[in-house]
Amino acid sequence: MDFNIASIEIIAQIATTVAVLLTLIGLMIQIQEKNRNDRISAVQNTINALNKLSSLVSINPELASIVIRGRGSYFSLTEVERIQFEHYYRPMLNIVENWLFQISSGANISKENSAYDTIRLFIKHHFNHPGVLEFMSSSDSEDYSRELHDILLAEAKRV
Repeated sequence: MDFNIASIEIIAQIATTVAVLLTLIGLMIQIQEKNRNDRISAVQNTINALNKLSSLVSINPELASIVIRGRGSYFSLTEVERIQFEHYYRPMLNIVENWLFQISSGANISKENSAYDTIRLFIKHHFNHPGVLEFMSSSDSEDYSRELHDILLAEAKRV
């Protein structure tokens, strides 16, 4: 079989096309894997932040006492205790706001995902206390988004 220049060029173009397609498929797989790892990392970072925050209460009995009393009534705390209570709950609010942003933007967890139920349970457990609701109601509206405020109050009141 005689190969002329035109035949060699066609074979070379086909080989190049196949190589480009294989490269694109490889890149697509790598991008999907990176996106999956980024989503896992975002969830893990949120969990780590919550664990770090929770550990403050477990290693500090005084803070634990303030949190317990503050959950009952935010307004019964002294001014110093309110600041400690706020510095425990504000970071938690920021973490929850991040979670809710990930859900609303579709960046990570969707409302159909079972992890969303875990988030709702977390919100209910940590915010469904009279003192926490008092704290949230008394907070400056610029401290966190109105959407977060509304969602937290709605989730905290769910039974």
